[in-house]
Amino acid sequence: MAGMKIAIIGGGASGIYAAIMLKEKYPSEDINVYEASDKLLTKVKASGNGKCNINNLSDDIYSYNHPEFVQTLLEKYPLDEQIHKLNEIGIFVKELTPGFLYPYSESATNVRKILLDKAALLGVKIHLNKIFKEYEIVGGRVNVTFNDNESFIVDRLIFACGSDASTRNGCAHNVFEELSRHGYDIVPFRSGLAPIKVKENVKSLFGQRIKCLVKAYTGKVLIYEDSGEVLFKKDGLSGIVIFNLASVLSRKNIKNATISLKLLDDELLSSLYVLKQNNNDLLLPFFPKEIAEFIYKKAGTSRDIDKIVNTLKQLTFTYDANYPLDVAHVTVGGVSITQVDNNTLKSNIENYIYFIGECLDIDGNCGGFNLKWALVSALALSDNIKK
Repeated sequence: MAGMKIAIIGGGASGIYAAIMLKEKYPSEDINVYEASDKLLTKVKASGNGKCNINNLSDDIYSYNHPEFVQTLLEKYPLDEQIHKLNEIGIFVKELTPGFLYPYSESATNVRKILLDKAALLGVKIHLNKIFKEYEIVGGRVNVTFNDNESFIVDRLIFACGSDASTRNGCAHNVFEELSRHGYDIVPFRSGLAPIKVKENVKSLFGQRIKCLVKAYTGKVLIYEDSGEVLFKKDGLSGIVIFNLASVLSRKNIKNATISLKLLDDELLSSLYVLKQNNNDLLLPFFPKEIAEFIYKKAGTSRDIDKIVNTLKQLTFTYDANYPLDVAHVTVGGVSITQVDNNTLKSNIENYIYFIGECLDIDGNCGGFNLKWALVSALALSDNIKK
């Protein structure tokens, strides 16, 4: 096919990765990225608290909501190939915290600039403030229309948008409404990797951090267990261990849950009985004043040692809701994986249509897994689009 034109809807990580790889593969072809906002790679810039947690040393398929779907591509593009591609683009990585990979610069701003500079150097065409409206397949090509009624005929149409845009400019809402019109099943969007609101009053703990074992239950059924640091907000809980719990609750569409924090291990809990003999303030050796007072209040004013220990074993909170999409690090939901080929990421129900990144109902845990998926899905796409 001479003069192939490709349109990528969405200027996030997967979209820019795909544009770079396709332009490298087909340097003379017309590769276009259409972004609804006036900025590209906004989530990349915010990743890792500004340091950009760009990947993870693990290719663990169970870090994703649909492990069987991602397995094929993670086996085809293992970590060494992922890092090789990042190096080719100009991004070199290091392990900053255990398992988590960051750029050597520790700068998300630098990563964003490297990606955009690479795209510009290759000749990728960037179109900002272009809000997608609709598409039609006509005569072996795709007619794409935007809200300004400007239309383009392309040979391949790639959806690389996430749902977060729906809270800012309506682009994602348009995309998924149009995909529904074309017969795609859309898994409803919910916030994932987000803080959690609880029904209890935790204002007195605002800003406090504590490392603990986190469990979550629906009734008596354990649905989540992991250790990590919990950060208290004015109305709830935050931290990586809580972010991952939020995704689990969204994936399972759970609305009623109890969250339990075990604040001390069994050995330290036993030591409290010894401390009781010589120390009136049992919690002073272990916790800041704000946390200690909260625990005493939960245990009751009598300072009964057994009640204090039980509270430390299970400091419980009632789940209210995840924080909304506009503050979530990732969205749960998207185009159903049943309608996409997990080798090529091509639509199973239409020709010339592909889906990558967060547009699909694929989301991963904290730690670079979502940017890993953005990279791997772009690699698969670029290998499977043929002239």
